[in-house]
Amino acid sequence: MANQNSKKLRALVLASLFVALDFVFTRVFCVYLMGGAERVSLQFLATAVCGWIMGPWWGAAVAAVGDLIGGLLAVSGFSFFPGFTLTAALRGFFYGLILHGKKVTFPRTLLAEGMVSILLRLFLNAYWLTFYLGKNFTAYLTAKTPLRLILLPVQAIIIFLVLRALEHHGMDRKAMALPPKDKEPEASPAPAEKQE
Repeated sequence: MANQNSKKLRALVLASLFVALDFVFTRVFCVYLMGGAERVSLQFLATAVCGWIMGPWWGAAVAAVGDLIGGLLAVSGFSFFPGFTLTAALRGFFYGLILHGKKVTFPRTLLAEGMVSILLRLFLNAYWLTFYLGKNFTAYLTAKTPLRLILLPVQAIIIFLVLRALEHHGMDRKAMALPPKDKEPEASPAPAEKQE
Protein backbone atom coordinates (compact mmCIF):
# COMPACT_ATOMS: atom_id res chain seq x y z
CA MET A 1 0.00 0.00 0.00
CA ALA A 2 2.79 2.44 0.91
CA ASN A 3 4.57 1.52 -2.33
CA GLN A 4 1.42 2.33 -4.35
CA ASN A 5 0.96 5.66 -2.55
CA SER A 6 4.61 6.51 -3.15
CA LYS A 7 4.21 5.79 -6.87
CA LYS A 8 1.09 7.99 -7.08
CA LEU A 9 2.83 10.80 -5.22
CA ARG A 10 5.85 10.57 -7.52
CA ALA A 11 3.57 10.69 -10.60
CA LEU A 12 1.74 13.77 -9.24
CA VAL A 13 5.00 15.57 -8.45
CA LEU A 14 6.36 14.78 -11.90
CA ALA A 15 3.10 15.87 -13.54
CA SER A 16 3.24 19.14 -11.58
CA LEU A 17 6.77 19.73 -12.84
CA PHE A 18 5.62 19.21 -16.42
CA VAL A 19 2.64 21.56 -15.92
CA ALA A 20 5.08 24.23 -14.73
CA LEU A 21 7.39 23.60 -17.70
CA ASP A 22 4.42 23.72 -20.08
CA PHE A 23 3.30 27.04 -18.61
CA VAL A 24 6.76 28.63 -18.73
CA PHE A 25 7.64 27.30 -22.20
CA THR A 26 4.24 28.26 -23.64
CA ARG A 27 3.28 31.50 -21.97
CA VAL A 28 6.60 33.16 -21.13
CA PHE A 29 9.15 32.05 -23.73
CA CYS A 30 7.10 32.43 -26.89
CA VAL A 31 6.75 34.54 -30.00
CA TYR A 32 3.43 35.34 -31.67
CA LEU A 33 3.33 35.53 -35.45
CA MET A 34 0.62 36.31 -38.02
CA GLY A 35 -1.20 38.83 -35.86
CA GLY A 36 -1.31 36.50 -32.86
CA ALA A 37 -2.78 33.57 -34.77
CA GLU A 38 0.36 31.44 -34.46
CA ARG A 39 2.47 30.96 -31.34
CA VAL A 40 6.01 29.58 -31.61
CA SER A 41 7.42 28.28 -28.34
CA LEU A 42 9.15 25.33 -26.67
CA GLN A 43 5.82 23.94 -25.49
CA PHE A 44 6.16 20.98 -27.84
CA LEU A 45 9.27 19.85 -25.96
CA ALA A 46 7.67 19.87 -22.50
CA THR A 47 4.62 18.00 -23.82
CA ALA A 48 6.65 15.44 -25.78
CA VAL A 49 8.95 14.65 -22.84
CA CYS A 50 5.94 14.33 -20.53
CA GLY A 51 4.15 11.98 -22.91
CA TRP A 52 7.32 9.94 -23.43
CA ILE A 53 7.95 9.51 -19.69
CA MET A 54 4.41 9.34 -18.31
CA GLY A 55 2.26 8.00 -21.15
CA PRO A 56 -0.74 9.24 -23.10
CA TRP A 57 -3.23 9.82 -20.29
CA TRP A 58 -0.81 11.74 -18.08
CA GLY A 59 0.40 13.62 -21.16
CA ALA A 60 -3.17 14.63 -21.99
CA ALA A 61 -3.93 15.68 -18.41
CA VAL A 62 -0.73 17.69 -18.01
CA ALA A 63 -1.17 19.52 -21.34
CA ALA A 64 -4.82 20.31 -20.57
CA VAL A 65 -4.05 21.61 -17.07
CA GLY A 66 -1.18 23.70 -18.42
CA ASP A 67 -3.48 25.20 -21.04
CA LEU A 68 -6.22 25.86 -18.47
CA ILE A 69 -3.85 27.65 -16.12
CA GLY A 70 -2.34 29.70 -18.93
CA GLY A 71 -5.74 30.54 -20.38
CA LEU A 72 -7.23 31.56 -17.05
CA LEU A 73 -4.25 33.76 -16.23
CA ALA A 74 -4.18 35.10 -19.82
CA VAL A 75 -0.45 35.73 -19.56
CA SER A 76 0.11 35.98 -23.32
CA GLY A 77 -3.07 37.77 -24.29
CA PHE A 78 -5.22 34.75 -25.17
CA SER A 79 -7.92 33.98 -22.65
CA PHE A 80 -9.45 30.56 -22.03
CA PHE A 81 -11.06 28.81 -24.99
CA PRO A 82 -12.19 25.16 -24.59
CA GLY A 83 -11.19 24.22 -28.15
CA PHE A 84 -7.54 25.05 -27.46
CA THR A 85 -7.69 23.04 -24.24
CA LEU A 86 -9.01 20.05 -26.17
CA THR A 87 -6.19 20.47 -28.70
CA ALA A 88 -3.66 20.61 -25.85
CA ALA A 89 -5.03 17.39 -24.32
CA LEU A 90 -4.95 15.62 -27.69
CA ARG A 91 -1.37 16.84 -28.21
CA GLY A 92 -0.23 15.28 -24.94
CA PHE A 93 -2.17 12.12 -25.71
CA PHE A 94 -0.62 11.69 -29.18
CA TYR A 95 2.92 12.25 -27.92
CA GLY A 96 2.37 9.69 -25.17
CA LEU A 97 0.65 7.20 -27.45
CA ILE A 98 3.43 7.25 -30.04
CA LEU A 99 6.50 7.73 -27.82
CA HIS A 100 5.81 6.18 -24.41
CA GLY A 101 7.52 2.87 -23.68
CA LYS A 102 9.19 2.71 -27.08
CA LYS A 103 12.77 3.13 -28.21
CA VAL A 104 13.52 6.67 -29.32
CA THR A 105 13.99 6.79 -33.09
CA PHE A 106 13.86 9.72 -35.47
CA PRO A 107 11.05 8.21 -37.61
CA ARG A 108 8.95 7.75 -34.46
CA THR A 109 9.55 11.32 -33.25
CA LEU A 110 8.86 12.63 -36.77
CA LEU A 111 5.57 10.67 -36.83
CA ALA A 112 4.55 12.05 -33.42
CA GLU A 113 5.46 15.61 -34.32
CA GLY A 114 3.86 15.24 -37.76
CA MET A 115 0.54 14.14 -36.27
CA VAL A 116 0.61 16.91 -33.69
CA SER A 117 1.77 19.64 -36.10
CA ILE A 118 -0.44 18.78 -39.06
CA LEU A 119 -3.62 17.36 -37.50
CA LEU A 120 -3.76 19.44 -34.34
CA ARG A 121 -1.74 22.64 -34.67
CA LEU A 122 -2.55 23.22 -38.32
CA PHE A 123 -6.06 21.87 -38.97
CA LEU A 124 -7.72 21.75 -35.55
CA ASN A 125 -6.28 25.06 -34.32
CA ALA A 126 -7.23 26.76 -37.60
CA TYR A 127 -10.75 25.46 -37.04
CA TRP A 128 -10.82 26.82 -33.46
CA LEU A 129 -9.46 30.18 -34.60
CA THR A 130 -12.46 30.61 -36.90
CA PHE A 131 -14.65 30.58 -33.78
CA TYR A 132 -12.27 32.45 -31.50
CA LEU A 133 -11.26 35.28 -33.83
CA GLY A 134 -14.06 35.03 -36.40
CA LYS A 135 -11.89 34.61 -39.49
CA ASN A 136 -12.03 32.27 -42.47
CA PHE A 137 -10.77 28.68 -41.94
CA THR A 138 -9.14 28.50 -45.37
CA ALA A 139 -7.33 31.79 -44.80
CA TYR A 140 -5.86 30.55 -41.52
CA LEU A 141 -4.96 27.20 -43.04
CA THR A 142 -3.22 28.85 -45.99
CA ALA A 143 -1.35 31.30 -43.76
CA LYS A 144 -0.27 28.71 -41.18
CA THR A 145 0.81 25.90 -43.54
CA PRO A 146 4.26 27.21 -44.60
CA LEU A 147 5.31 27.91 -41.00
CA ARG A 148 4.04 24.51 -39.78
CA LEU A 149 5.92 22.74 -42.58
CA ILE A 150 9.13 24.58 -41.67
CA LEU A 151 8.76 23.96 -37.92
CA LEU A 152 7.77 20.29 -38.20
CA PRO A 153 11.25 18.84 -38.96
CA VAL A 154 12.98 21.33 -36.66
CA GLN A 155 10.76 20.38 -33.72
CA ALA A 156 11.06 16.67 -34.53
CA ILE A 157 14.88 16.95 -34.49
CA ILE A 158 14.84 18.81 -31.16
CA ILE A 159 12.50 16.23 -29.60
CA PHE A 160 14.62 13.38 -30.95
CA LEU A 161 17.88 14.84 -29.60
CA VAL A 162 16.44 15.60 -26.16
CA LEU A 163 14.69 12.23 -25.79
CA ARG A 164 17.76 10.38 -27.06
CA ALA A 165 19.92 12.12 -24.45
CA LEU A 166 17.38 11.36 -21.70
CA GLU A 167 17.11 7.74 -22.88
CA HIS A 168 20.89 7.42 -22.91
CA HIS A 169 20.95 8.44 -19.24
CA GLY A 170 18.07 6.09 -18.39
CA MET A 171 15.64 8.88 -17.56
CA ASP A 172 12.70 7.05 -19.08
CA ARG A 173 13.06 4.39 -16.43
CA LYS A 174 14.46 6.48 -13.58
CA ALA A 175 11.81 9.21 -13.72
CA MET A 176 8.95 6.88 -12.78
CA ALA A 177 10.92 4.28 -10.83
CA LEU A 178 10.45 4.03 -7.13
CA PRO A 179 13.33 3.88 -4.73
CA PRO A 180 13.98 0.39 -3.37
CA LYS A 181 11.55 -0.52 -0.67
CA ASP A 182 13.22 -0.40 2.71
CA LYS A 183 12.95 -3.53 4.72
CA GLU A 184 10.80 -3.06 7.73
CA PRO A 185 12.76 -3.47 10.90
CA GLU A 186 12.28 -6.84 12.44
CA ALA A 187 10.79 -6.85 15.87
CA SER A 188 13.49 -7.52 18.40
CA PRO A 189 12.76 -10.30 20.82
CA ALA A 190 11.46 -9.23 24.17
CA PRO A 191 14.20 -9.08 26.77
CA ALA A 192 14.31 -12.08 29.00
CA GLU A 193 13.19 -11.44 32.52
CA LYS A 194 15.78 -11.76 35.22
CA GLN A 195 15.37 -14.76 37.37
CA GLU A 196 16.08 -14.32 41.02
